[in-house]
Formats: sequence, structure tokens, C-alpha cells
Amino acid sequence: MIPGWANYYRYGASSKAFSRVDFEIYKTLWQWAKRRHPKKGKQWIKDKYFKQVRGRDWSFCATTMNKKTQKEVGLSLKRLSDTAIQKYVRVRTDVNPYDPADAAYYKRRKAKDTEQELRETDNLLAMIWIHQKMRCPICGEIIDNSRRWTTLTENINGKPFKTLIHSSCKSKKFKPNKISRK
Repeated sequence: MIPGWANYYRYGASSKAFSRVDFEIYKTLWQWAKRRHPKKGKQWIKDKYFKQVRGRDWSFCATTMNKKTQKEVGLSLKRLSDTAIQKYVRVRTDVNPYDPADAAYYKRRKAKDTEQELRETDNLLAMIWIHQKMRCPICGEIIDNSRRWTTLTENINGKPFKTLIHSSCKSKKFKPNKISRK
């Protein structure tokens, strides 16, 4: 819920609001922990629930066991202040989405949105997408948010090589050495 709320409001000037909400969440969690363990001291409560995560103290954390690897995994609560504030890019008023002369503007705008989404997901995917010139190597069409896409990993010379392709192209025959790497 917290990341969804942050992503919705990140286009406004909301960094102060994010910090305030983070503080209110922390305050509520601290009150909950004190109420749950009324006979324990503040230091014990801090050591049990609030850990240091990525150099930041007082991160609300829980440890669970991973069923597959049987190792302890730490889970921490996401902070709103970690969300990057972005400026909303307005659509130009002198362009028309139905005019073929303005198609290049909307194509650039859509490519920027796809690149931004890929960078948020995984920066490596964005670099692969740019390296492939935003196109599927099988069908040659642009990879964007209008069609589903996936990654295909092939071993080339003993090294894993990821390629972005459309999900519908996955069933077609794929030869990774035929990709132009200019």
C-alpha cells in the first residue's frame, strides 16, 4: 500500500508530506511495539523491531525463514521518503494525437515513459532496451507498454545474455547470434 500511495503522489511537491507520513508511521509502530511488550524496556523493543538497513537506523524490520533455502531473510518496511519525486510532463497543447504529423512527438513521449518504467524496475533492463534500440529482435516492432514483453536468457560463450522480446514472439524461433550489435 505504501509504494502505491507514494507512486500516485510522487508527481507533486510532496517530499515534506512523505517525510511527515514516514514519521507518523514510525510513531504508530513504536506505540504498537510498546503496547505489545509492556514489561520490556525501550532498548529491547528497538533491538527487536527496529534495525539498521542500508546505513539507516530505525528501520522497522522482521526476519522470516525462506522456505526454499532455509535461511533467515530480513523484510523491512518501505519508506515514502525513498520514492523519487518526479515532475509531471504536460502534453503540448499544439499537438493532436490523431494527426500523423505529430506521431513522432507521441512516439518519443511513449518511449520516455517506457524507459522510466524500466529504470524503476531494473536499470539493467533499461540498458538492454536502449542497446536493442527499443525493438524486439524477432519481430522488429518497438517494445513498449502496449504489448506484454519478457526477457530471454541465453548462454553465449559461457556467459548469460539477456534479451527483451515480446511475449508473443517467445514461441517463434530465436537465434541470439543474429541480433545486430552495432
